[in-house]
Parts: sequence; C-alpha cells; structure tokens
Amino acid sequence: MAYRLDPTLGTASELRRVLADQLGAAGAKLRVEGGPDAEAIHDVRKHLKKARSALRLARGDLGRGVARHANAVLRDCGQELASQRDADSMVETAERLRAPGEEAGPASRTAVDALHAALADRAEAARVGEGTVRVTGVALELDRLDRWLALVVPQAEGWEALAPGVRRQYGRGADALGSLGDAPTDEQLHEWRKRAKDLWYHLRLLRDLWPEVVKPEVKAASHLADLLGDDHDLAVLATLLRPDEDGVEPPMPPVDLPAEQVDLVDDLITTERARLQAEARRLGARLYADSADAWTDRLGAWWRTATLTPPDAGVDDTASAPA
Repeated sequence: MAYRLDPTLGTASELRRVLADQLGAAGAKLRVEGGPDAEAIHDVRKHLKKARSALRLARGDLGRGVARHANAVLRDCGQELASQRDADSMVETAERLRAPGEEAGPASRTAVDALHAALADRAEAARVGEGTVRVTGVALELDRLDRWLALVVPQAEGWEALAPGVRRQYGRGADALGSLGDAPTDEQLHEWRKRAKDLWYHLRLLRDLWPEVVKPEVKAASHLADLLGDDHDLAVLATLLRPDEDGVEPPMPPVDLPAEQVDLVDDLITTERARLQAEARRLGARLYADSADAWTDRLGAWWRTATLTPPDAGVDDTASAPA
C-alpha cells in the first residue's frame, strides 16, 4: 500500500494501515532466507524512518505517551542495524567528493581516491551480515510493536488526529532553521536535517489533500533532505579524518591517511559543505515561510475540502529522496 493517507477514509484506520505497512515490510526484508544483504538492511532502515515520522504525525490519534514509546522502540531497532549502512554511506560520500574533479587539482583527486579506497575496503570487510540473532530480534520487536499499535484506541479522528503532529514538527523545523546562526554546529544542522525529513515524509502522507499543489512541496522537501543529508555525511567523514579535533569521538574507526592528504580532503569537504548549507538555507526559508499555526490551518483547510471529493488517482506525485 502507498505511503499516503486518504482523507476520505477514517484517520485511525489509515494511520494504522501506514504503520502496519512499514513495519510489515521491514520485518519481511529481515526474514529473507540466508539473511538480509546490505541493500535490504538499508531498505529496512528506510521503512523504520517512515514509520517513525508517521508516529510523529499521529500524536493526536495515538497520544503523546504511545507515540513516544513506539518511536523509541523503532529508534533502537534502527540503531541495531546501523553499522553496515554507516560504512556504505561513507563510501558514497567519498564518491561525491570526486564530482568537482575539474576544480580540484591532481593532488586533491589522488587524496580523495586514497580515502575512497580505504573506506571501500572497510565496508567490504564489514559486509558479513548483521548477525542472525540481532536481525531476528529486531524482526520480533517489530511484530510486537505492530500488534500493540493496532490495539491502541484512537484519541481523535479526522484533522484533529493530525493537527498536533503537523504543528509540532513544522514548528520544530522552523525553530531549527532559525537557530542556525552564521556558524552552525554539526549538531544544529543534524537536528534541522531530522526535522526536514519529517516535513518531507509528512507531505508525502498528506499529498492527497491537493496533489497538484502538494507535489512541488514534496519535491522541495525531498531536495532539502538530500542537501542536509549530504552535509551530515561530510561532517561525519571529517571526524574520521581528524578524530582528535574538538574532542569529538567518531562513530567508527578513523581513516589513516598521510597528513598532507587529510588537509587536501578537508579543504574539499569545507568547500562542499558551505555550498550545501547555503542552498539548504535558501530552500528552507521558502519551505518554512509560514508560522506553525498558519501552516497547520492551511493544511487543515485542504483536508476538510479533500474529504468532500476523492483524491485524483491520476496524478503522479512520486518524489525520489534519501532514506
């Protein structure tokens, strides 16, 4: 089933369908014969992120306590499956640094090639599966959570079930953008990245409110999530190159490169992050132009109108974006 809510149907049943779809799909990928490969693990983590965002949208229906507990369960499940994906993402990040090849000199390109080779070797060595016991445990946890959520009595229906989540998450995204300042920390940017991904997921869930209008918003939020995701990956990569700076402990073992190559790669990372952040700020200023109340009221009006007529099934509003 599609990752979207049909406003002409009951909110409680639609939210539980979306959650069941994501949890069921994640569990099925974990139970493949021979165990899931790296691509399957990546897909599972995407399903978990989509479920977590749906939970944030469903606060008015499920209640704050239920949504918070379920979110914590899914967060822990995702962390159990993170190690291989983290290694793969660093390889992809090094590949992206190769893109401005015309601007970088031969020494910089050589340094990036050396970094890429080291990260690729590490990812390949880590590709031994996530462990049967760990994967099985996560699959069982998802089954238990799915059954429990299906039994939760809805506390609200219609737009009242969604409005608190819409208002809270949009407001948190706007606040995260507003708090960046001239020299944002990696933690501040990472927080905005998480809220931007919520905006993208929520717009996908609500795209049947007015498909022709919401579709461009979905694509813009998807691009914002891409920009901030790429910036986050570069920030992590920088900690692997200089693990002792600022006392920041890298999420995985550091990469051992000659000092001169570290300097060259670090310069490329700094330049690329500045570009990504500048574009993200411009796009974010447009997506978060409303107040949280105005945004919620706007979507609420579209919701009430959409309940009067079925959504246009002929509109193609698929948007590609990262996990």
